[in-house]
Amino acid sequence: MSKNPFNPAFGKVPPIFIDREQYVQDIVEGLGNFNSPMQTTLISGVRGVGKTVLLADICLGLEKDDRWIVADVPSNGNIMETLVQSVREKASSEVKKAIDSIEGISISLMGVGIGYTAEKSKVNYQLLLEKILNKLKEKNISLLVAIDEVEVNQELRQFASVYQIMVRKDYPIALLMTGLPKNISELQNDKTLTFLLRSARIELPPLSEITVQYSYKEAFTKGRKSVDLSVLKRLTQLTRGYSYAFQLLGYLIWEKDAQEITDEVVDSCLDKYKELLYRNAYSKIYEELSRIDRSFILAMAQCETDIVPMKFISDILKKKPNYISTYKRRLLDSGVIRAESYGNVEFSLPLFKEYLQEFHLDIE
Repeated sequence: MSKNPFNPAFGKVPPIFIDREQYVQDIVEGLGNFNSPMQTTLISGVRGVGKTVLLADICLGLEKDDRWIVADVPSNGNIMETLVQSVREKASSEVKKAIDSIEGISISLMGVGIGYTAEKSKVNYQLLLEKILNKLKEKNISLLVAIDEVEVNQELRQFASVYQIMVRKDYPIALLMTGLPKNISELQNDKTLTFLLRSARIELPPLSEITVQYSYKEAFTKGRKSVDLSVLKRLTQLTRGYSYAFQLLGYLIWEKDAQEITDEVVDSCLDKYKELLYRNAYSKIYEELSRIDRSFILAMAQCETDIVPMKFISDILKKKPNYISTYKRRLLDSGVIRAESYGNVEFSLPLFKEYLQEFHLDIE
């Protein structure tokens, strides 16, 4: 069996990475333009839409460019300390010497970590970062700080405040963060971080249905597997442009090692497809919704049609339309539902209605 070109694993850039090329190009160009709002870029979207993969692809590309140092840091823990360590470790030998020569604090490699001659509690990381950025500026090197799945906490507030100062002083630093829509909104609206409202925010949309269909066709054809148009259309409907679903279903079908992708092959994958989709994505998405958001989507799941009138939801919940509209907007922003026509909504995620019917309608 030839190598499977689909990869539903978390965070890895899959061999088939579709419908995101323009985003990669625009973000890379924006990050390098320090007069652009995209110097600070926030990527948001529902779980499984491909935020982490997009960030990874951008970082991998910039890491090959000698004009950039890319520092991946977690959104919790001591961000400033981790950032300084990461910059020093990823720098070229020439830049390391320049960093090591910074007056006041000597940095030296000690085993797998980095030690400082001064006590860590006394290290002024803001001053140290500024000195490092000054060295990078002298050598025409820029620093990208990449933070995946951000959540507001004190460490992130402290880092963002320092970052704002570095930007104001015209140092060559850019910031790329990903997060769930509610976390990105909370970050931008935090009273100490309102400068992030002026940053670029990118909401990742579903994959194009045309791109999904042709990508499946191309992948199976290259793998010497035949597939009819009707089956391709079915696969496209089963994934509905959801990135994780596209990779997962393609992976499961490929593993069947069938020379012809038929409806029977697809049927044989459906139970596993649902199991992994529900367990790895939908259970967490549902868990993170508020109680009223859950009530809204559970009301939607009771409708016999996929297109759900807002009046149906209002009647089920026994709430006035204005009240319902508030939560409609929240769920639209989260990417769980979409409004394709006036006065109506539908689920944006494949088989999400079935997931709710099977696991939650009987217990809520």
